[in-house]
Amino acid sequence: SLAILFQLQELAFGGSKGKNKKKGGGKGSDSNKKDGSPPKSNGQPGSSPTIDDDWQRRDSEFVRDENERTLREALMLSKLDFEEKQTFYAQIKKEQEEEQHKGGKVKKKKEKPVPMSLEQFNNLSLNQKTKKKEPSSNENNEATILENQKFFDNVEEVAKKTLEREQRHENYKATAEQFGKEILVKQYEEQLEKQEFEIQALRLEVDSLKNDLKMVKGRNKKLCEVICSAEMKSKAELVVELDKMSRVRDELTQEVSNLSGQLEQERSKVNQLTLDLKKSHGKKKQTADGNNKE
Repeated sequence: SLAILFQLQELAFGGSKGKNKKKGGGKGSDSNKKDGSPPKSNGQPGSSPTIDDDWQRRDSEFVRDENERTLREALMLSKLDFEEKQTFYAQIKKEQEEEQHKGGKVKKKKEKPVPMSLEQFNNLSLNQKTKKKEPSSNENNEATILENQKFFDNVEEVAKKTLEREQRHENYKATAEQFGKEILVKQYEEQLEKQEFEIQALRLEVDSLKNDLKMVKGRNKKLCEVICSAEMKSKAELVVELDKMSRVRDELTQEVSNLSGQLEQERSKVNQLTLDLKKSHGKKKQTADGNNKE
């Protein structure tokens, strides 16, 4: 009887929990079948956080209601079975008391002692020992019955406490998951802030480099303009110098040509004078010779 009661208690609590866990795994699919719409995953384009939260809430409510209903059914079945066993035990106890009462009356009658064999004596001693043990076992059964009666008197309270304990466990798991998600979100936010800070610093550095590049380009442009202007000036000066030199050359050439003409004139004059001088010498010589002849 004790084993049966323990099995009933296990069915009321342990077995119902196992059933609930098994049922809880397929509640999402059952609820989806009842609603007529397939479950939406986060990877699908039509899913959204609010719809997913709504589905999760519905599934959790359905699972909780099913667990509560299954637990109540198991407890009620256990209570009914216990009441049936209690009436059965009460009937057995009543029959045992009646038998003991009848046996006491029979013993009161005086009978003549009958000689018995050794085997009968041993059987009699064994029967007496078992009869002595029966009251203790009956007392234990009565104690267990009273204890189980107290247990089943507060079925609602036990069921409520069990459901509250499971609910606290589920809430703890949900809060732990939420806390873990919040920690991950916080870490991701810190990483994003760090990356944004680095990006901002790189942007400032790029802007400063752009400004430096503009300044260098401006300086190079001015330098090129200066060099070009210097080259133009040098070229212009060279052209002017060449023009001057060409003019001087022309002037010198003209002067040389003039001097050459004058030199030729002077040479012709010298030649003429030389001829005249020779002629005059020839005449003087002739006259001198003529005079000598005379």
